[in-house]
Amino acid sequence: MTAAGHNRNEPQSAEQDRSSEPPPRYSAQCRAGIRTRLSPSILLARGSRWAWALAATFSHRLLNTMRALKHIAGVLLTTVGVMFVLGAIFHLFNPEPEVPLWGVGVVIVFLGLLPLGAAFALLRRTLTAPSRPCPHCGGTERQPAGVLRRSHNPWIFHFGGWLFASLWGTSREQQVRCTKCDTLYLTDTRGTRIAGVLLWVLVLLVLFGLIVQQFEGRL
Repeated sequence: MTAAGHNRNEPQSAEQDRSSEPPPRYSAQCRAGIRTRLSPSILLARGSRWAWALAATFSHRLLNTMRALKHIAGVLLTTVGVMFVLGAIFHLFNPEPEVPLWGVGVVIVFLGLLPLGAAFALLRRTLTAPSRPCPHCGGTERQPAGVLRRSHNPWIFHFGGWLFASLWGTSREQQVRCTKCDTLYLTDTRGTRIAGVLLWVLVLLVLFGLIVQQFEGRL
């Protein structure tokens, strides 16, 4: 009886021994995969890809920021040059000028033409950049769409006059038709960019005139 009971208990004790052994945490294939993923070459390749993607994103944003700053600086320099050139021309028609003729020439050259030249150098690439290609086929050949689009704003015409309204309408994107795939899309042209720059210059000149009037009224 004791021997039989002892024999019956042997499988249970063997099962208990096997259950008490720590199970393998990972299989050999899984451990090999983990070693492969954690190898220095794989980690270095992934890190380089992440660094390259981060650098590309940062450079793209930096390039867009630099373009925006160059455009703003070009508009400001154009405003300064136009303001001094117009002021010098108006001064020439003054019957009793306070500044001699050579002084007016110096103002025109150094405060008028030089800022305008610098503004042209900053805005030249933006104004002469190629227009947007067709979003469907990527073609650059296009023609006017022939679809009537309202580019006139009555509020701008009411508060700013015909000059503001004309520049605003000319600076809007034009609707064109691709000659290859007959797709309609909006694009800017050299004329729309020039009109946009002139519109901002006119706005800044008006704001500068209002500020000067406010200071003169206080004095």
